[in-house]
Amino acid sequence: MITINNRKLDLATGELIYLDETIKLEAKVLAVFEILYQHRGTLVTQEHLLNSVWQNTVVAPNALQRCIAQLRKLLGDSDKRIIQTFHKKGYRLQVGDQHTNLSQKLRAYILYFAAFITLFGMLFIYSTMPKANFQLSEVTPVSYGLELESTATLTSGRRLLYVARTPQAAELKVKDLDFQTTKLVTRALDFVGKPQLNKYGKKAVLIETRKTKSQAKCHQAIVVLPRFAARKVISPCLNSEVQQAYWVGHQVLLIANNGYALFTPHSDSVTFTSLPITATILASSFNEGQLTLLTQDPDKEAYLSSYIISRENELSLLQQEKLSGVELDRSLVLVNGPDTTHILSTASALYIFQNLQLVQTITAIGSESFYITEYLKDNNYLATQVREQKQINIQDNHSTSRLTISHYDELSGQFQPSGNAIAFLSNRTGTSEVWLKQEQQEIPLTHNGHISSFIWTKDGKQLWAASKQSLLKINLVTGIEVFPALFEKQIIMQSIEIKGSNYLLINDLGNKQLVLFDPVTNHKQPLYQGQVHWAQIQKNGTVYIATPDEPNLKVLVNNSLKPQLITNKITLHWRFYLRGNELIIPDKQATIWRYNVNTQVLDILGKSDEQTRLITDVQLHPFKVLADSPKTLSANQVKVKITEPENH
Repeated sequence: MITINNRKLDLATGELIYLDETIKLEAKVLAVFEILYQHRGTLVTQEHLLNSVWQNTVVAPNALQRCIAQLRKLLGDSDKRIIQTFHKKGYRLQVGDQHTNLSQKLRAYILYFAAFITLFGMLFIYSTMPKANFQLSEVTPVSYGLELESTATLTSGRRLLYVARTPQAAELKVKDLDFQTTKLVTRALDFVGKPQLNKYGKKAVLIETRKTKSQAKCHQAIVVLPRFAARKVISPCLNSEVQQAYWVGHQVLLIANNGYALFTPHSDSVTFTSLPITATILASSFNEGQLTLLTQDPDKEAYLSSYIISRENELSLLQQEKLSGVELDRSLVLVNGPDTTHILSTASALYIFQNLQLVQTITAIGSESFYITEYLKDNNYLATQVREQKQINIQDNHSTSRLTISHYDELSGQFQPSGNAIAFLSNRTGTSEVWLKQEQQEIPLTHNGHISSFIWTKDGKQLWAASKQSLLKINLVTGIEVFPALFEKQIIMQSIEIKGSNYLLINDLGNKQLVLFDPVTNHKQPLYQGQVHWAQIQKNGTVYIATPDEPNLKVLVNNSLKPQLITNKITLHWRFYLRGNELIIPDKQATIWRYNVNTQVLDILGKSDEQTRLITDVQLHPFKVLADSPKTLSANQVKVKITEPENH
């Protein structure tokens, strides 16, 4: 018996119990659920579900969709959070910790907590400010496309109105989140600001940029009807550079760089009024008749000001605060939150204000940024998540291609010794896991492992993988064997057999030492004390090391590092690989060197192309390279939950 969303389901009988009512699931519906439950937390493809449930049977195209719809209805999954849809891919069952079995409860709780900590650590460094304790507690995907999306709004009919940018133009699109269908509204040179819905959530106003017949740029306000994917121009070619439009009842408020205009569409001419102060508007927000402006004066001083617009179209200042401790850039988005909260999004941080006073900064970390674009309800915001993706390229001396076609982060590809498979890390399931690509199949080898590094054994029949919680021995035939984690933080660099015993060469980051580790006896043999960026060891015990301070290959002699004379002029691309008696050394100039440690012969194997960011493995016969590609920008819409202070 399992429990999901307060509903009890007996998989043996197919009976669902809710509010003292027992419902018998159809056989196909139950079969679909069982497969999703077996792979809970993981994307299950439509093909797998169809082949498993309707084996060798021709069925109507909507047979699977009907079962999914019935399951959602039975589970009370109206917002599709339990059974998540991945457009044209499949479904994922995302269950909480409601299982009646205690061990299942504990496992689900640990999974949720670990996933939260990982996501929190990857996305943000939380810093506490006086009198506030805001927390980023949830990030839920809204769109999964490969487009470079920007500002968006969510309509009352669960339609996402958003801008997708290409190198040539910008496209305004509307996506039905229930059916995952997308329609093009219009194309333009660009769109400026955020789409703003009226109070009924039925239509939006937005600024688009077009070129006139004389090739001059002009800004014009448009009204969009998301339900019909239609748009109408309400003020062609404005004489000011407008950056945002808002609804004020049936009128439209336009915000320019140093002025504003309030007009009735199709009735009034648009006349801009200068601000009551000498300043440039950097960002704005509007809510319930109150306009908030982020401005910068000629002395480069920034202010956050709150105004009321009178019937005479005049701005009356309510409050003004000088900003300090805020790093302003070109990409600024200001949004009203609940009560007196405002959130300013920049490329480097989220700034949270209450009563126009800065109370907290949440700093972005790494390559991820959030631009909060709209307050929804219950401390949930719509946001654009901008991130730099990682993908794996496989290349030889003639061509380069992607290892997988996926918009998830994937990296650290490694060739299978004495085989044709390739193992790699992917976050397809929401956590970093080891996956295997063999022929045309891509399958996960770990689940909920939060893997930080892995390595093949020499025979290619198994892998070792490290996480914070454990060390995993992954046998491709018999499965996974779990060992306790004896290192606080580790990177597995090599698996090697020395005198009949199998060892792992591990960079012990916690203790800043290089260790030869026996996973059977748990014996740790320290090899070098100090920071190590990468290392390899020969069977005779000779250790080659690169340290972060000097990007050159060195050999370990009596616990001290000696430079290799022949390779000393090669500036490492940090990682290098030992293949028998040969060291494969990629350098910063995109050359891949081969150095025979016995004969001391140095020659060139090949070149890496301009797309290479980090070479993660090299195959000699035939010559192939696996490399993390350069980071490509992606942007999608997400729901972000930012909880308020407890005393708020």
